[in-house]
Amino acid sequence: MRADSGAGSHCDAFNDLVFGFVKSSGTGDCPASCDVDGKNDLDKLMETVRQLRAAGVRRIVILVRCRYEAHAAAYAGELLPAAHVIADRIAAGVSGPESDERMATFSRAAGLEYISAWHVLCNADGCLTRVGPTASDVVATDIIHLSDAGSNFLVGAIEGDLFGRP
Repeated sequence: MRADSGAGSHCDAFNDLVFGFVKSSGTGDCPASCDVDGKNDLDKLMETVRQLRAAGVRRIVILVRCRYEAHAAAYAGELLPAAHVIADRIAAGVSGPESDERMATFSRAAGLEYISAWHVLCNADGCLTRVGPTASDVVATDIIHLSDAGSNFLVGAIEGDLFGRP
């Protein structure tokens, strides 16, 4: 479930659909993916948490996406024709550890579980641009959305934390 709102009517409609599913499913678990960029966004996220708790959701897991301001897919596309190489990582134009720590602190204070996509996709050298050797293996399709390859890579890395399996 994407926990932020106001991103656009398409996202709002999708959020409403998912929230309706969560309320009717009675599973008690809800992974929430979010993109937060300021206090207002944290207030919106906290309101979403309140609504999920009111709906009976017992386990809320916050997964904060990495931001690819430089847009990893475009970066890879720009480099591929000229150098015939897709860089493994980019250090400029991506979210940093400060944003990750801010969300970890928020999650602890709110009594939520937190899984860091930043620790999976990024390190001191930058964030992954690809998870395989080809242009179809880029991590992100735009600033905040992971590609299929990036999503599969991330889920593979966090499935133990998310689903309780080693």
